[in-house]
Amino acid sequence: MAGIYIHIPFCHRRCHYCDFYTHVNISYLSPFFDALLTEIELRANFFSEKTIIETVYFGGGTPSILHSSAIATILEKLSKFFDLHEYCEITLEVNPEDVSEEYYRQIKKVGVNRLSIGTQSFNNKILHYLNRRHGAEHSVQSIEWAFNVGIENISIDLIYGIPIMENNLWESTIRTAVKFPVKHISAYHLTIEPRTTFGFLKEKGKLKEINENQSWQQMEILHNLLEDEGFEHYEISNFARQGYRSRHNQSYWKSVPYLGLGPSAHSFDGRCRYENIRDLQKYISAINERKLAITADILTQVDQMNEVIMLELRCKEGLSKNRFLEKFGNERYIEIEQKAKKFYPQYLEINDRGIVLNLEGWFISDRIAAELFFG
Repeated sequence: MAGIYIHIPFCHRRCHYCDFYTHVNISYLSPFFDALLTEIELRANFFSEKTIIETVYFGGGTPSILHSSAIATILEKLSKFFDLHEYCEITLEVNPEDVSEEYYRQIKKVGVNRLSIGTQSFNNKILHYLNRRHGAEHSVQSIEWAFNVGIENISIDLIYGIPIMENNLWESTIRTAVKFPVKHISAYHLTIEPRTTFGFLKEKGKLKEINENQSWQQMEILHNLLEDEGFEHYEISNFARQGYRSRHNQSYWKSVPYLGLGPSAHSFDGRCRYENIRDLQKYISAINERKLAITADILTQVDQMNEVIMLELRCKEGLSKNRFLEKFGNERYIEIEQKAKKFYPQYLEINDRGIVLNLEGWFISDRIAAELFFG
């Protein structure tokens, strides 16, 4: 099994926190679309001959900027060159302000069966602070429209750790979210990245991040409220009702091969990571010459071990002892286990199945993973 990620690098306006590769010049949309279709052909041999594609994910940027007919064309092209599973999970990220009930009806008709709706908040003050284009009413309406047309596998995104958001407002946001019969919630702590508007404001001393204690409180509120509502906290930032985990994202955390299409998209074939050029015009020019502007990074065994540690510790099941032993051997696993004892029992559990972080451990997971890494 494998997955395909498609990066649609266009936004009408850049959010203050976003560090993804995006472009606000929509005039490039048509040449990008043609280049994307050509890239699908050029990457046809990325996977082995018998690989079945279990997930397709349209991310961005703003994938909902695409007309339903464009999505249909992309999916038809993928089907021509790759073996898409009969029950392939096909996810489209959407911004609430871009959609209508008819748009949802059309994308469902062409094969989209899962939505990731970028609500981020149900509070207009917070949305304005983040420089989102939509208001809370758009979020509510977009979710209702999706259910009206029969799309049931719906995920919504939320952000916490926002400087102007107190704990009671965060709790109210979560309670609003669970009023809808959504199957999945992704909730991310705000990270201030250097090349963003928030990053520049922080450099100038005009933005101060919330302290670690409040960050912990908001994560704990999130965990407790969603588990009380029947959601499984199956990865640091992800919650799902039974049977509705994100199959695509799980493939990343389990080191399953995936192909990334579009500028800045990443790919992984099991031993090497690839990155498409992070420049829209150069991407289009290269593809038009039927060339791939890609850098490759062959992973050493140390790189592979560290990636497994980092990715699997993010998940509810933790670092699998059996999988690690099978791939890297007993001696290496014993080294990890010895280093992990520093964090036992406050932050993690060590058992016959592996090493599993608890909620406190997830809160400092980067710190723990760095301690367990091989040099």
